[in-house]
Amino acid sequence: HSTEVNENEPRKDCEDILARGTVNPFYSKFDFLRASTNPFIVFFLRLYSKKPRENVTKIARVAGKRWQGMSSEQRLKYVEIAMAEKRRRDRQNRRMRKRKYRRTRRFRNSSLEKSKDIKMIKRSRKQGSKEENY
Repeated sequence: HSTEVNENEPRKDCEDILARGTVNPFYSKFDFLRASTNPFIVFFLRLYSKKPRENVTKIARVAGKRWQGMSSEQRLKYVEIAMAEKRRRDRQNRRMRKRKYRRTRRFRNSSLEKSKDIKMIKRSRKQGSKEENY
């Protein structure tokens, strides 16, 4: 669709995306972080989504200090989000492997059938030439 994407602004549905377990609140510029299973990265992205125009280095420092000061109960929320993202990614990878396997199996089967057809044709030619010699 024709909506213009601004990479410096978080998505409008950022909180909803994070709540569902997908950690990427940004557009394509930050897609490589989407698959992270590191709870700190999830925490950092949440902070960064609140101030996308702020210097990333400053936010990273603040995030590091806050993360170190958090108790394990406070970190648990981000650990759960990261684990949910890991499960989602694993499911997606399994689906992709199955699709790839189906494609290659289908190709192998079709190529096997072709090779069987070729062998049958060659056999019939050989048998035809033997019959002519008699």
